Amino acid sequence: MKKIFIPIIAGLLISAASGGNVAVAQQDAACELSREKFAEISGAQNDLAPDSTGRIREELRVRKSLLREVVDCATKELSSLKSDFEKIKSGSQEARALQAQFSPWFSETLNYYALQKSAINDLGLQGSKDFARNVHAWRGGNFRPTSKTILQFAVWAQNQEFVQIAQNRLNQVKRAIDVFGLGINEEIREGSRAAEIELQKALALNRQAKEIIRTYGDSDEAGKATKYSLEFLASTYQKILELAEKINKAIVR
Repeated sequence: MKKIFIPIIAGLLISAASGGNVAVAQQDAACELSREKFAEISGAQNDLAPDSTGRIREELRVRKSLLREVVDCATKELSSLKSDFEKIKSGSQEARALQAQFSPWFSETLNYYALQKSAINDLGLQGSKDFARNVHAWRGGNFRPTSKTILQFAVWAQNQEFVQIAQNRLNQVKRAIDVFGLGINEEIREGSRAAEIELQKALALNRQAKEIIRTYGDSDEAGKATKYSLEFLASTYQKILELAEKINKAIVR
């Protein structure tokens, strides 16, 4: 699956509100704002000419232009995330259910940005500053945590195939033990039990990660649960391989 990038634009919103300089490490060139506009805002604020109305009008014009750039950047950012989200394909019914749960958020957020952009024309000078702060606060409370949850979901959904493969492989090995009557072999019996224990740990952490994601919980905690689940899954694979070798040796004796 293609990696999902989320450009950082929180600092851009703050700068749009203050009119100050901005230095942001961009992940997407489309989100690089015009440095000239920040210079124009500073110039208008520092203009000592007697026509204060003209200065305010010019500063407002530049601020509005800058805010449109910010909203356009955020919209493009969301559209890119939406495109990658829609490419997630999983055979897991649970993953498809989560994908259906998150899907409406994209349309709601696109509508939010469209509504905000349409309101820029009617802003006054103070309104333009409030606008930037409000959008920045909204992103902190809505977009940022939800997008992080969706990124964790993308990783989790991709891993469900590996979880299912491990479960299937262990079931196949257990059937082989039954078919060849190897359940009385203590070494094989212990190997089967050890693989099952590792798999159950992986499944428990996988369920934990899913529940955190489903309830929009702490995405860092979801990431940790997914990471540890994969570690136990890798251990499961290793123990299955070791068990298969023991079975092969027992069969050829």
